[in-house]
Amino acid sequence: MRFFPVLFFVITIGCDSQPIVQPAPEKIANSASEPKREIVKKAPDVKIAPAFTTPGNLQNAPSFAESTTTGLYSYQLKKGEEDSTSPNLNSVITVRFSSWTPDGKAFQHSKEKSPFKQRVGNLLKGWQEGIVKMKKGEIRRFWIPGKLAYDHDPNPNSQKGPLIFDIELIDFKNKK
Repeated sequence: MRFFPVLFFVITIGCDSQPIVQPAPEKIANSASEPKREIVKKAPDVKIAPAFTTPGNLQNAPSFAESTTTGLYSYQLKKGEEDSTSPNLNSVITVRFSSWTPDGKAFQHSKEKSPFKQRVGNLLKGWQEGIVKMKKGEIRRFWIPGKLAYDHDPNPNSQKGPLIFDIELIDFKNKK
């Protein structure tokens, strides 16, 4: 009996993140006309949950998410206005948002009838970095490492570690 090794992909995101291990789906060709066995690797099939619904167990962002050098990952769920400018650190934004821990537990959200308003420069580092790249009307899912979220917050009740946010940029006013 021959044994075939099981291949694993290790996806590591950011320097502070723990890697997750996913087995690669395999297809072994085996027929009488083809005596040699071949392993054909396929990319894992990742499904993204709709905006503002629990994203499920997402320890790390999917491989197709955009990334930055700081470890912020994002994926566009809804396109924004094409000709719109983007906010800057002095902009006052109006957003709708929901947030989860990597195991899918909700911990914060804006109210539907009273969106959240704030100056971008007063937000979490992960929000600052992501929102300045968004367009009005855009909805984006962010995977924010703890170092860009609440890990440095001295409040023992603040959520530590990586977090997932869905953010809809409703409007913004650029300030000088």
